Amino acid sequence: MLRCLPQIAFFKEDGKVCFAREIIVRYGNLENVGSALVANFSTDGWSGAASIFYQQKRKILLDFKEDENNINVRNWIDSYAETLEKYIENAEINEERMVV
Repeated sequence: MLRCLPQIAFFKEDGKVCFAREIIVRYGNLENVGSALVANFSTDGWSGAASIFYQQKRKILLDFKEDENNINVRNWIDSYAETLEKYIENAEINEERMVV
């Protein structure tokens, strides 16, 4: 039987462990761990405007960061949010070109 693992995600729910957060708390100072998580978080799809998708994704991360006190998690979120900001800018440029 083939099983697919769910994409790793950030969430806050009483009684449940957020594995993405725990990985970053424990190993976030290792560059390859941070890079691997970025790769995982970047393996999703959408339909519609890419800029909106990336904006929503960035907002979810920044909302998660609001109550976060671990420096590894905060730094990783900041870094990935910067990457998403670049994706947003590129997507907006491409979307404008498609309109013309």
